[in-house]
Amino acid sequence: MKQYLYAYHTIVSFNQPVVNHDILLRCQPFSGSYMRIIQEAFILSPGFSVCHGRDAFGNRMVFGCQRDAHTTLAYVSTGILEMQSYERQNEGPVPAVYTVPTPLTSLTAQQSSQWLEQHLAASMPTGVVERAEALCQWVYDRMEHRPFSTTIHTPASEICLRRQGVCQDYAHWMIALCRLCGMPA
Repeated sequence: MKQYLYAYHTIVSFNQPVVNHDILLRCQPFSGSYMRIIQEAFILSPGFSVCHGRDAFGNRMVFGCQRDAHTTLAYVSTGILEMQSYERQNEGPVPAVYTVPTPLTSLTAQQSSQWLEQHLAASMPTGVVERAEALCQWVYDRMEHRPFSTTIHTPASEICLRRQGVCQDYAHWMIALCRLCGMPA
């Protein structure tokens, strides 16, 4: 098994003191069947009271608060993890939220049918992980990273036409294509 060092650092500065500051952080790696945390450290600005838990998907999270006035939130999550090859586990039915288009991840009917005709029948891999990787590469090859060319409200149907945007646009187009191919995303 391979070992990896991870380090996640964030500093948020406020232009005036804040009070009653609640936080929910998801900055720690998942620990499961193919990945095991060997050593870890989590450091947070002084004065925060925190608890550790898991969300409904089993992801680790830190939540807490700082009631006193402060102007900075800083945290570091670092450690070493051991990882083996990933194998998709059949974990039961997929919640519908991962299969239905949303306003940001919808393509037009014409875009959907054209894409399916041109690409799905072609040399698209049959394995789920391989298909996801191929879709990711396909989007990457056709997009140009261009800051300020879109907004947080730009849907995948526009990204499909513009072929430019930022990280969220790559993600929205990728999610739209995954769902179009019957893959939850």
